[in-house]
Amino acid sequence: MRGVSILTSSFVALGAIVVASAGAFAGTVRVPQDHASVQAGVLAASPGDTVLVAPGTYTELIRTRPGVVLKSSEGPDATTLVTPGLAEKLSDERLLECFEGDRTTVIEGFTMVAGDTPGAAVYVENASPTIRGNVITGFGWGIHLRYSKALVEANEIMNCDSFAILVFASSPDIFGNSIHDNDSQGISISGKESHPVIGGSPEKSNKIFGNHIGLLNGSRNDIDATFNDWGWETTAEMEAGEWPDDIHTIRDGNDFKQSHRGKGKVDYRNWIRPPPALEETSSAPGLRVAIPIVVALLLIGGFVGLARRRATSA
Repeated sequence: MRGVSILTSSFVALGAIVVASAGAFAGTVRVPQDHASVQAGVLAASPGDTVLVAPGTYTELIRTRPGVVLKSSEGPDATTLVTPGLAEKLSDERLLECFEGDRTTVIEGFTMVAGDTPGAAVYVENASPTIRGNVITGFGWGIHLRYSKALVEANEIMNCDSFAILVFASSPDIFGNSIHDNDSQGISISGKESHPVIGGSPEKSNKIFGNHIGLLNGSRNDIDATFNDWGWETTAEMEAGEWPDDIHTIRDGNDFKQSHRGKGKVDYRNWIRPPPALEETSSAPGLRVAIPIVVALLLIGGFVGLARRRATSA
């Protein structure tokens, strides 16, 4: 038995050495210095490697690999990915595909543009990558998740025709994103397996505003969408009533006084008001209150100045 124990310990130690060695030999593949295209760089990388993309515009279909970090060197302002227009149908067009891997598979720091084809910016199926710090604009679907537990954080997703984020049979964490000015839906949820967390704390709040529908819950599950900034119009609607209420930009089981049976509710409580600067530059009620106060202060200042001049002249 002692021999077996020693052998087992040796295997454990060997496994630890292998894991440590894998981390130690993690490398960087540079595009276009080492490989001309982003996809060629991804194919040359091993799990744990980073594919670092230099500033520029890259028009190609990219399929990620498990455990590979795909990242721009200078951020989304300098690095743009454009759909290549390869699909037979516009709705099948994709820019980035992810079919394998957990959250160690990373897509970070790009501006993604639809070009002449809508399609999806990031299509994920049976994988759970980290999608972080990207600007996604002009697609049909910004991020399309199917059977996924992805981490979607700190992205800006705007001007999409159908969905900014489509969640089907998935339970992603959606944290710290700005989802705005999408023609149809900001976030759409369907499938009985869907249990996403959208915000959930002040530190992880999303900004969801200016969309035709901010959030649609088509699943049977109640969704945690607490501590999000919904924009001043929706926030004013939330403050006018009591939880739960039928909120115009949230479609869920609260609609029409609970008449939509079988549809889960969206918990939008603990909403976060927009920053004062945003309210003051809009037609929000705060602006109407601020103007009389400013006028009053100016009048008071004028009277004080006049009184001082009179006292001096006397």
